[in-house]
Amino acid sequence: MKQTTLKLRDTWLCIVASVLILGAALSGCQKSSNPAQPTSEASASTNQDAALSVASAVSENNGGALDQMGDAADLSCGLRIRGDSEGLMWGHGVGMGMGFGHGHGIVDTTYNPATAWWTANLTRTRGSEDGNYSATLTRTYQYQFLDKNGQPQKYWKVTNAGGTVDTAYSIHFKIIRGSGEHHTPRISAHLTSLSGDWMVTGTNTRTITINGTYARTGVDTVMRHDAMRTLSYSLDLTFNNVTGPRTGREEFSRKTSGTITGTYTGLATYTKGNEHSEQTISRTINITFSGSGRGGIDVDNDHFPFDSSLGDLDEND
Repeated sequence: MKQTTLKLRDTWLCIVASVLILGAALSGCQKSSNPAQPTSEASASTNQDAALSVASAVSENNGGALDQMGDAADLSCGLRIRGDSEGLMWGHGVGMGMGFGHGHGIVDTTYNPATAWWTANLTRTRGSEDGNYSATLTRTYQYQFLDKNGQPQKYWKVTNAGGTVDTAYSIHFKIIRGSGEHHTPRISAHLTSLSGDWMVTGTNTRTITINGTYARTGVDTVMRHDAMRTLSYSLDLTFNNVTGPRTGREEFSRKTSGTITGTYTGLATYTKGNEHSEQTISRTINITFSGSGRGGIDVDNDHFPFDSSLGDLDEND
C-alpha cells in the first residue's frame, strides 16, 4: 500500500511538472510570435512620431511640399525657379540664430517646343550658421503654362498675334523625381522617392490655388526619451484648394491656407539600449495651414500644431 501511494505521488508530480513545462513553452511561443498590442500611450507616441515625420515632409525650408509650392508660386508671377535660396529661408526665431538662413543652388531648365513642356533640374543646399538645421536636395520638375482656353503657351506672359499681352491662367506642374536629406534638432530625414501632379489655377489673379496629388517615401530617424525611432514610410497626399499669394516664394509658408488629406503607412523601429521592437503604422492624415506660418496635423484622433517653415512640432520633448 505504501509503495502504491509513492508511485501515485510520483506520477502526479510528473504530470504537474509536465503541465508547467508545457505551459511555459506555450507562453514563450506566444510571446515571440504574437507581441503584445501597443498601449494607448505607445499609440499616442507613434502618432507623435508620425506627425513629426509628416511635418518634416510638407514644410518649406527642409525641402517639403511647401518648398515645391514656392517654386510653382515663382512661376505663377513670371519669375524663373530660383536655385539660390539665400534670404528666402526663414523660420520662427531666425533672428535669434534659429532655423534655416543660408543657402545656394543651381537650376537648369530646357523647353521642348514639340510638347510645350518645360523641364527643370535643380539642386539646393541650405543650413543655419550653428549647424542645427541643414538640407540638401535635388528635384526634377516639368511644367506647362496654359492660357484661358487651357492651351499651352511658352511663357507666363506672352504677346499674342494681335499684339496684345496676356498671362497664363493656370500652370500644370509635375514633380517628376526628388532626393535629398535634411536634419533638425528633432529629426534626420532621408528622402528616397518623390512625385506630384498639381494644377495651379488663378495665375492671372492675386491668389493661386493648388489641387492635386503628392507622394513621397523616405526613412526618418527621431530621437526622443533616449530612444531612437526609425520610420520607413510612404506618404500619399491630396491637395484640396490650397491657396497662396501670387507674389513669389518669399516666406510662402507664412501665407498659405488650405487643407491636405492623405495616409501615412510604414514600419516603425524602436531602439533603446538592448531593447528593440517593430510596429506597422497605418494612419489617416489631415493637414491644415492657417495662413500665418502655423499649421496643424491630425494623425487619426490626435492633433499636433507645427511650424510650417521649419517642420517642428510644438512639443516640449
